[in-house]
Amino acid sequence: METQVLPFRKAWVKNVDYFGDSEPDGIEGGDFFDFLSLSASELGAAIGTVCGTGTEGAVWKARLQCGVRGFAGRSMRPATIVSELNRMMWETSLNEIYATIFLARVDPERRQLTYANAGHEAALLIRADTGQVCRLERTGTVLGFSHRVTFGQRSIPVSQGDTLVAYTDGVADAADGDGRLFTEHRLREIAGDCPAATPRQLVRAILEGVEEFTGGMRTGGQTVIAVQVTGAPDGTMFLEARNGLALVESV
Repeated sequence: METQVLPFRKAWVKNVDYFGDSEPDGIEGGDFFDFLSLSASELGAAIGTVCGTGTEGAVWKARLQCGVRGFAGRSMRPATIVSELNRMMWETSLNEIYATIFLARVDPERRQLTYANAGHEAALLIRADTGQVCRLERTGTVLGFSHRVTFGQRSIPVSQGDTLVAYTDGVADAADGDGRLFTEHRLREIAGDCPAATPRQLVRAILEGVEEFTGGMRTGGQTVIAVQVTGAPDGTMFLEARNGLALVESV
């Protein structure tokens, strides 16, 4: 089996720091994530999971990421992008293939985060001033089940230092030797222990926390992304993302 990495484009956006990391599970389907610059002052972030095995699962990871980039390039709203991705899957995928996705637009100049969540794990928004953690709940169902569903989106004000964290179900559902799950609660504890962490530090801390909890055992892919509004006066953006696009495995 040959492993290929899709080409990665750096997203240069002022006043935003971001990082993503993925521990794939070695199957053709699975997790993906991406960052893209929607304008000089707006960052797009996507994370998702394709549920399905075989070559089609690998193909759909690539299709969804290409779809996100293509639709986002037309300045579509997150809810519209998700709806188009759902239509694309419904019309061309096999019935046993479906996907979840969390898609966000972060505008540090307007101090606004807008997102759509199609059946994905609830993302978390960590407030810098209070340490409060807000759950960004689902705004629609999974992709590929029906062409008649609708998807909503939500906009939330953000401030300097606020951090968005999104992850796949392989993180919360990671189990130790006794069958206990890692859960969102433990992820929140790690975030609470790192109030001044950069996105890179926070993502690393979460994945290392999962590995320590499970003793290194993995039954599914584990992917985490983080985006932070920095408000840096020089407008510098920091980029450190490993596995920036999903691994695509082909036979």
